[in-house]
Amino acid sequence: MQNHSSIARNIIACLIVSGVSACRLSAQVPQKMSFQSVIRNASGELVIDKQVGIRISIMKGPLPGTLVYQETKTPVTSKNGIVTLEFGSEPGFDAIKWGNDEHYIKTDTDPDGGTNYIISSASRILSVPYTIIANKAQTVSGRFCYSDKDGDGFGDVYSPLWIPLDVNIPEGYVLNGEDCNDTDQYVHPGAAEICGDGTDQDCDGLVDENC
Repeated sequence: MQNHSSIARNIIACLIVSGVSACRLSAQVPQKMSFQSVIRNASGELVIDKQVGIRISIMKGPLPGTLVYQETKTPVTSKNGIVTLEFGSEPGFDAIKWGNDEHYIKTDTDPDGGTNYIISSASRILSVPYTIIANKAQTVSGRFCYSDKDGDGFGDVYSPLWIPLDVNIPEGYVLNGEDCNDTDQYVHPGAAEICGDGTDQDCDGLVDENC
């Protein structure tokens, strides 16, 4: 079985602060990105009610890309293994030149809460909202979708794509990123186990259980 960790991430936002003048306001509008992640360890198990270490990077593409911003966080996962965090408050974020270049969000995770990052994922930002490029003060939301090559309704966590909410999900992508083998339509969460074949059909980390 291929171990996997869903670093699913969802919202992008520009936050408002007050300025002395219109020009000053435009220059000082803070821009923050936020995402929600389901954290799994190297064995594919949910990391529950535990502090984890996450390093977030913005890479100017194409991959492997050039690092243009980086920040570290130590959030605590929920009972469902979920973390939600914002980043972009460190110096340099407002200096990113989004323009027409490809940009990617890269996350490196240490399920034990330190800096021994053993899980990595990079996802392309399909469209950078105009408000971020122009320092406009308003909220813009987005979401991540995942490539579903085998068409079983469960996407490949290693093929995420960020899209604004007003952009339709591209053909061949789904919102679920929990497939452990996206080349086999009969392998996905909830699939029936086939006894004796040595394959984890339901992606729960166990082979031929209840056989």
